[in-house]
Amino acid sequence: MYTRIHGATKCTTFGSIFSILAVVIYGFARGGGEGGTLAVHALIALAALLLTNPTGSHALARGAHRGGIRPFRAVVDRLEEKR
Repeated sequence: MYTRIHGATKCTTFGSIFSILAVVIYGFARGGGEGGTLAVHALIALAALLLTNPTGSHALARGAHRGGIRPFRAVVDRLEEKR
C-alpha cells in the first residue's frame, strides 16, 4: 500500500513538472500574448499539482494507517512507538 502510493505520486509529480516546464519554455519561446498566457496557465497548473499530489498521498497513507494497514515489518513505525 505505502510503496504504491509513493511510486504513483512521485511519477505523476515529477512527470508533470518536466512536461509543464517544457510547455512554459515553449510558451515563452513562442512569444506574444498567446505564448505568455499558455505559460502562465501551465505554471498555475503546476502549482496546483505540487500542492494536491503530496497532500492526497499523505491523506491516503494516513487513512490506511488509521484503518489498520501496517507498514512492512522491516520499516520502523514511529507512530506505533509513541503509543
